Amino acid sequence: MKKAVRNEKGQVVVEYMMMIVVVISLVLAAFSIIKDRFSGDANNCVAGSLNPVCALKSAGLGSDPSFRTFRIFR
Repeated sequence: MKKAVRNEKGQVVVEYMMMIVVVISLVLAAFSIIKDRFSGDANNCVAGSLNPVCALKSAGLGSDPSFRTFRIFR
């Protein structure tokens, strides 16, 4: 009886580790998508771009002189 309980505890640990790996991979994939969308150049916007800076520029907010964009280099 004790041996069966010990085996189940090991299975639970493995399942939690697998869930952690899945969650981490989903978070990394989401950050990759977010990074790609926000790292575009405001001067090279193409039609249908998902970059928020391009969306603001196409809405006419990018022509305001007080609106400045900054490129983050990594």
